[in-house]
Amino acid sequence: MHSHHSHSGTYVSHAQDELDDVVARAHELGFSTFCLTEHMPRLNSKFMYPEETEKSMSIEDLQKIFSQYLEHAARLKAEYANRGLDILVGFEVEGIDSAHIDHACNLLPLVDMCVGSVPFCQ
Repeated sequence: MHSHHSHSGTYVSHAQDELDDVVARAHELGFSTFCLTEHMPRLNSKFMYPEETEKSMSIEDLQKIFSQYLEHAARLKAEYANRGLDILVGFEVEGIDSAHIDHACNLLPLVDMCVGSVPFCQ
């Protein structure tokens, strides 16, 4: 089995389970490939998700959280490498506008993959 899209409550406000628990469960279920795809940080507060606004999060908070996610995901990837679970570290692209697409392109060297998303229509 494999998955190419996931979120955790550790790094995405509309998800529930902690990243460690999500990966452990994927391993328990026998996944051979599991892709971690938390949301990339948005560049403008008008694109904050309602649950982020309710928590008074800022764009700077999203950047910090994303950096923490990348570090955490790299640790999990190394931890599970010899346990039969290939973890691909990625992110969900926020295809909002050209600035966000450019920002996603700048993030690509930091990850193994990305998935596209267009949650906002202008």
